[in-house]
Amino acid sequence: MLDPFNKYKILASHDKIKSVLKGEIPAPKTVEFFLSDKCNHSCNGCHSKELQEENPPFLDIKKAENTLDELKEMNVDSIETSGGGEPLLYPHLKKFI
Repeated sequence: MLDPFNKYKILASHDKIKSVLKGEIPAPKTVEFFLSDKCNHSCNGCHSKELQEENPPFLDIKKAENTLDELKEMNVDSIETSGGGEPLLYPHLKKFI
């Protein structure tokens, strides 16, 4: 594992850099999924309360599955789960994982 403050960390992305220099658009290394805008807390000063009120509470599982299939074909290295709420409230978490 490279030190995140090491000036040579960029070399871990050598393949991506080569494809950009060829005029290609490489696949991202990491893709972030917002699984849930629903939250079981009511924190003072929460910066996501508006998201929780305006958006559907959960990511559509069919869209997630289709996107995961596409990311696999693109050889994306990793995914991250997050959201404007609590990702563990996602009703399809086991299937998503």
